[in-house]
Amino acid sequence: MQSYSAAPPAAASILYLAAATCSFAAGDYGPALLWVERVIALEPRHEEAQALRAAILARMRVEQPREAAALPGNVFDPAQRPWPAAAEQHPTRRWIAMETGYDSNVNSGTDSTQVSIPLLRGAPVDLERVLRILRGQSSYFLGSNAGIDASRAITNATQFRLSGLAAMRVNVEEVEFVPHNYRIAAQVDHIHESLRFALGASFAQQWIARYRIVGVNALSAQIDWLAGAQHTMSLFGEYADKHLPQFNDIRTRQVHQGLAWTHIPTRLRVAIYTGQERATGVTRDLDREFDGLSAGWDHRLSQSGRLSLTYLGSRSRYTELSPFFLTKRRETLHELTAAYEHRLRDAWFLTPRIIIQQNQSNVELTRFSRTQLLIELRKEF
Repeated sequence: MQSYSAAPPAAASILYLAAATCSFAAGDYGPALLWVERVIALEPRHEEAQALRAAILARMRVEQPREAAALPGNVFDPAQRPWPAAAEQHPTRRWIAMETGYDSNVNSGTDSTQVSIPLLRGAPVDLERVLRILRGQSSYFLGSNAGIDASRAITNATQFRLSGLAAMRVNVEEVEFVPHNYRIAAQVDHIHESLRFALGASFAQQWIARYRIVGVNALSAQIDWLAGAQHTMSLFGEYADKHLPQFNDIRTRQVHQGLAWTHIPTRLRVAIYTGQERATGVTRDLDREFDGLSAGWDHRLSQSGRLSLTYLGSRSRYTELSPFFLTKRRETLHELTAAYEHRLRDAWFLTPRIIIQQNQSNVELTRFSRTQLLIELRKEF
């Protein structure tokens, strides 16, 4: 083997990872494993190396069972699952971030300047003069967010995680519109051979200024399993209680379930889901059936740079007739996010991001488009 011992750690990691990738592609799993272990020894949190290591070990188990059986147990364990054992997880991650940018539609208001309401015999309503709050408003903004993600190994196979997030944004040209959000989540993960089970609970609230808009309490469950040498599959589901105090104090119950596929080496994940939402009281305006698709891809471009792309698409079919528009609302939401995370130094990260949303609806008042351009500076501890 060629020696790269004289190279700086960052450069050595790139060379070791390249050697591991080439060996893996050629079917030389033993050398590939040695190269990737060198990367992890230099950078224990190197996500691409961890994913490649899991793929190598999984492939060895399928194609070279004798060689795989000869590996020490603590090395072979990840071959049975593309995720590290609970004891290998990093215990705590904290961060604080500042952001600034431009939002073309801070209140997700309609693009239309006039709305025709059938209940008023089609009379047009001028939103600019009468109901400006329903019309989309643009603004530059300043924002901040802070959070913590802590994990503790209960056993070598079981882990408890607790996370919290708080975020706020001040819109320079819409100073009365100050959104701030909060979320706390807890989860227990358990690994059994090639399976991982997760049970979680979360509590979230969305506010605008001093008004609480939405409160959500949710319970979730997920099971992951290895499907071949380089793929995982997941079944997931969630039950949520929602409270909307500013919308006639409506309370709803939402249930959804879905299936996800992940390609380990490229970190590509695709999920489909379906569900329903039902009110618990007499007001049924928000009762709906929905389904959707999400896709995410995350790729390390260099030792200090990472590109991520995310797409979310959902369709909602409301079951009740709208009293104002005399129709059952149908909506399709598309959201595309692109971000480039660049590591500066000493756990400082700079991330420019673009978020594009479009909501198509047969009700003109809920039809909107929105684009956010922002840059975030984050410090991790």
